[in-house]
Amino acid sequence: MTNRYSKYLTEQQKKGYDARQNTNTVKPIKEDFPRLTQSDLVEDRESLETIKEYMNERFGIDDMADYSDEELVTAYVNNMRRFAAGQSVVTLGEVSWLNKADPDVKTKAGEAYKLFDRMENIFTGKRSTFLERLDGVYDYARAAIFDPTNLVGFGAGRLVASMGAKSAAKIAKGQAIKAVQDKLIQRSAKKGGTLTQEQALKQATEKVMAKQTEREFYNQGMKQFAEAEAKRKIIGKEVGATLGTDMTFAMGMDYAYQHGMITAGKQEDYSPFQTGLTAVGGLIAPAYTLVNKSIRGRDVFTKKDGEIGALGIEAPEVGAGKRLREQQKKKVAEATRGVTKTLDNFWALYANEGVVSLTTKEAAKVGEAQQKALGFKTLSADETSFWKVFVNGNDELGVRGLAQALYENGARWYGARFDGDSFTNWMADVIRNMPKEEIGEFIAKTRSVTDNIPEYDIALRKYKEDVLAIPQDKSLTDEETMNFFANMFVQHYSDAGRRSQVMSSAAQKLSANQRIATTTKELLEADLDPVSAGMQKTIETTNYIQRSVIRNLVTNPGTTALNVIGWYGYSSLQSFTDITKATLYGGEGFLRTLGGGSSEEAFRKGRALLGLQKQKLRNIIDPTTTQQAFLDYLDARPEVGRKMMQYMAGGIETEKALKEMGFDPAQDVFKGTLEKYTDFFQTIYATKAQDVLTKSIEFMYNIEKGLKSKYGMSYNELVRSGNMDELMSKSDFIKIEAKAIDDTLKSVFGKKYGKLDFQNPLKLVAYGIEEFRKIPVVGLSLPFGQFFNNTVAFMSDYSGISIASSVWNRKNYFQANKVLKRKYLEQVEKQSEALKNKAIRKGERTDPDSNTGKAIKELSSEAKIQQYINENNTIKYTEGDVRESLIKGAIGWTAVWMKSSQEMKNIDEGLAWDQERDADFLTGQKGAALTTKQYDYPESLFKYAARVVAHHRRGEEVPAETGKVFWDVFGLGQFDRSLGTYERGLGNIILGVTTGELDSFLSDSAPTLFGEAVSTVGAGLTRPLDPINQMVALAEGENYVNVDRRQGNKYFNRSMRYVDKIFSGLLPEQIEKTSATSNEPKGSGASKILGYREVPKQSYTERMFNMIGRPNWRVGFFGDIPKADAKLNQRLFYELEQAAKTAFLVKGFKDMSTAKKEKVVKGLLERAKRRTKESFKNSVLVSDRELELMYSLDKTYKDSVLRKAMSDINMDEDLDDLNENQLRLLRNYIRSNDEYPKRVVGEL
Repeated sequence: MTNRYSKYLTEQQKKGYDARQNTNTVKPIKEDFPRLTQSDLVEDRESLETIKEYMNERFGIDDMADYSDEELVTAYVNNMRRFAAGQSVVTLGEVSWLNKADPDVKTKAGEAYKLFDRMENIFTGKRSTFLERLDGVYDYARAAIFDPTNLVGFGAGRLVASMGAKSAAKIAKGQAIKAVQDKLIQRSAKKGGTLTQEQALKQATEKVMAKQTEREFYNQGMKQFAEAEAKRKIIGKEVGATLGTDMTFAMGMDYAYQHGMITAGKQEDYSPFQTGLTAVGGLIAPAYTLVNKSIRGRDVFTKKDGEIGALGIEAPEVGAGKRLREQQKKKVAEATRGVTKTLDNFWALYANEGVVSLTTKEAAKVGEAQQKALGFKTLSADETSFWKVFVNGNDELGVRGLAQALYENGARWYGARFDGDSFTNWMADVIRNMPKEEIGEFIAKTRSVTDNIPEYDIALRKYKEDVLAIPQDKSLTDEETMNFFANMFVQHYSDAGRRSQVMSSAAQKLSANQRIATTTKELLEADLDPVSAGMQKTIETTNYIQRSVIRNLVTNPGTTALNVIGWYGYSSLQSFTDITKATLYGGEGFLRTLGGGSSEEAFRKGRALLGLQKQKLRNIIDPTTTQQAFLDYLDARPEVGRKMMQYMAGGIETEKALKEMGFDPAQDVFKGTLEKYTDFFQTIYATKAQDVLTKSIEFMYNIEKGLKSKYGMSYNELVRSGNMDELMSKSDFIKIEAKAIDDTLKSVFGKKYGKLDFQNPLKLVAYGIEEFRKIPVVGLSLPFGQFFNNTVAFMSDYSGISIASSVWNRKNYFQANKVLKRKYLEQVEKQSEALKNKAIRKGERTDPDSNTGKAIKELSSEAKIQQYINENNTIKYTEGDVRESLIKGAIGWTAVWMKSSQEMKNIDEGLAWDQERDADFLTGQKGAALTTKQYDYPESLFKYAARVVAHHRRGEEVPAETGKVFWDVFGLGQFDRSLGTYERGLGNIILGVTTGELDSFLSDSAPTLFGEAVSTVGAGLTRPLDPINQMVALAEGENYVNVDRRQGNKYFNRSMRYVDKIFSGLLPEQIEKTSATSNEPKGSGASKILGYREVPKQSYTERMFNMIGRPNWRVGFFGDIPKADAKLNQRLFYELEQAAKTAFLVKGFKDMSTAKKEKVVKGLLERAKRRTKESFKNSVLVSDRELELMYSLDKTYKDSVLRKAMSDINMDEDLDDLNENQLRLLRNYIRSNDEYPKRVVGEL
């Protein structure tokens, strides 16, 4: 017996094998040959050849990829293990590829699967090395843990994993088995054998699905681990219950699934090993629960009983909102003690009917306003005066009001306590919640003055009898009476005019900080001139559909994944920045120590920044507690909540934000249904959950960082301090909070940069970009302006551009401080003079030790000066901003330089700037799959910059096309490109206005603009259905069609692109898309719904254009006759591919300079296009000649010219419906008439 496995067989195995060859009985392959190791695959030539063929067909890994045999085998084995473990993106990618592969390619895939199944179990096998076994464990664990379905939405992710990946794996195996079966029959026939279909199927099935022992061990190993840990009481009852439930459910579903496959004839026998592997999925959630529970319980990572855990950190404190409200309520209650006595002059004034008269202007404003509750009649001047003086007093009469009394007693308003709260409501609660001993005296005093409030007694009686239903013989309690008085107070100030005049002044006095006072004043005054209800509704109704389109565009698990990737990239870089700052603080402390100075502060800040990284890790591992603490903080600070949650990641308005603008979709049946549709998919795709989760982690990190830097205290210490209200009202804390909000919104690329400020051009431009999406129809061309502004800011930070602006900002900040200080001291001088004069008039002393002298000294103290500066300096600056800008710039360019080494290899392989081979982020091992990173911002930015640097490091010029890419992908070209979605529509209309040829342009462009707008709306609203559409596409198997959406009604096709497979039975026949740069069959690309975008095998043509930076979509024939373009491009590829292959393999194209490459490619493309057109022009097929004529006419003359010429010679058909004779007649007619001009080169 001699074959390639002979050297691995024992003598007994050889005898058994020879004996079996003499019988007709087919035995499982595992008895024929020994199990192979990874090293065997490298050493065995036939095995290596099988792997090379598969890796080339599947991933395009050939000699240009420069993989060593060891690297190739490692990549193959890793990929097969991920496939065997059912990792979603690998499985979806594999089946998408197999669906479109030809029979020969499927045969190669089957051989590769069979070879992998021949490998020995990584644990029970005897021949694998320790490192090979360790690598196997790592591969399977990584496949299970780092599956995107665990990170992207527990709704859609699980749907794909359970419905898509399992079906995909079965289809992939089935197709491979069929290919091997056919090959076995062919071989048997060549040898004169009579192998039946049934025998071939049995052999193929056994070869491709040879018990999958590795899966079995993985399942058993995980179960044994769980049992062992449970015995040690590490896994609690909660985890055990979850484990049992999840595993039982998973196993039951797999058992039912396999029986269904057996019934359908798609599977021979039941496989317990597959069920075992499926059960492993049930271990993932319990394992996560274990970790999460351990952290929440503080028995692993946190401090407990005076001991420090593994990381020495604790969960962020929850209950901040409750504690803050309790502290504020207690302080306000204390402040109301004695307030009745303080108001003695007020009670005396009104008890003696010494009514303060209103001015004519004030009386006019009150006018005929009616009370809206309690049946009051027209207000009198007396009543309005009463409430006005009650709140603010009257200085001329020496009467103090409630606001002044509260202020003197230390009561402060800290802003809205919850959604819908107001200063007026807070004042009413102060009245309601006076101490019991104060209430009786206050009620007695009010009874002496209520004659000034018309029908007060009548209203009080109605309140008692009708509202509270208290019998006549019973009296109101003091609390009920106080509640009535407070309600009267609120009712009076429900009118916007009165509220803005009186309550704004009180709010200014009692606000805990200037920011709240200013905000309150703006909100109160905003009510004075509201937009009319009709106009407001018109504006909202016009914009709602457009907003819904934009919101649904991001309602997709793929977008959720990209948002997480973007946040992870930003957050990681920020952590690197903070770690670098900590290192610099350490160096600063060391130098100060050497110089004999104080180093304690520098070391403290350094330690704090390093400790924060552990805190962030803890917050990530335990997102539940982190989110609870975050939401509790927002409950305590509603204003922060409004700022943080107004926009989701990327700057998309939330449903809550829409309602705050005054529009409630629930009021309209259609819009209410649309809102429920959007909300449903945002929930199952984790769009909202991801937004809250990432903001939670980042905000708690940022607020902790600010507190430790400024006060040396943690967030938990703040919450437990007992004086949260006092600390949170200080201007320093307000700055910390504002920066935390700012940095958090930056991390999710959701910060709003624009402002309608004509004095600031940059903010004005940013405002225009952000608000552009609100322009009807046209706004859909730039729906993500806010995200764009955030990317510009990010580029500025990590490129070092922001260093200059930071230095400039610092200079302006300190200059503004000097101006404000001078202004404040001038005011103090005037106030001091006034205080002295007043004291002199009263005969009081004014020396430094007098009350007046002390008051003057207090006014001019450094604390007061700094407070004034903090409250009035509008320039945002934090100590260390310049240092941080320098660090970020250095980190950015360091990352670019490090990435450029890989980009140099990518250039040699012929990959585009955005393409990357999968690599393990921990071990750095080369992977197999080729993916695009174009949408993975900010990684895409660093990758692009690294490509530019790589060209320089290679000693060559950067291709001109690469420069254009920056404009298209990262620059304002996003605006251009989006307008390009409207093709020549909007651009030609604008050009028509400027040239005076609007009529002509409108006839050409208006339908295009309208069609593209409609298709954008249709596609936007249906994008949430894309995951379902992808699953249907996957199920189509070999019948899947990669649709050419330009053929047919392109606007309709584009509007249906996210549901075209769902409704394929109702749509016209779908035509396969062709390309000028590749003939590689394009699968459905289902993995993109998980944020993973795999790129098919690259042709030599694609590699050639990649090397000069030219996007492949810019290559080929493109006109307004799609069917002509498709045929021409299909032929063009074969012309280009042969020339490109020759250029690479014979002429040394790879080693040419950039300029030489560009020149060669230009000539090659021109010749290929010319030969392609000539072949069509001289073709024996009439259809080819017709297509060439159509294309030439379309590219030579404008649509309006062609329509006019066709009308002149009575041709009623469309251009693409004309036959060859008609086309020639049309061409000759136009050529003979000077009335029909050719297109202008470069014309829109």
